[in-house]
Amino acid sequence: MNKVTSIPDNFLIELPINKEQERIFIEQINRFNELSNKKIELKSLKRDEKEKLFLPKGTMIHGISGFNLEKLESIKRTGIITGQAFGIPEDGETYYCADFYRVDKDMSMEEFNREFEF
Repeated sequence: MNKVTSIPDNFLIELPINKEQERIFIEQINRFNELSNKKIELKSLKRDEKEKLFLPKGTMIHGISGFNLEKLESIKRTGIITGQAFGIPEDGETYYCADFYRVDKDMSMEEFNREFEF
């Protein structure tokens, strides 16, 4: 696989970036491309004593709104990356990033989800 040497033209740059940020972007694109060609086996999911999905402290988790099969297929194809890589403008939260949460203590998925109920 050829390494990229510049940010792809279809990547939406909404805010100015400096040379160091550009270098990091290019490095991350190349790392993503390299990893996307590797077969990575997931560890088996853990369950707690109530058979609920268990998230150990430090687990990184990404949420999506409005779950549907199309979104899941997109994640399977491209991974979890910023929409700006596809020309989709940022909604004002975190430019050039995909948002993840780090679980701060051992808990079930159900407990984690309750922390985000409105």
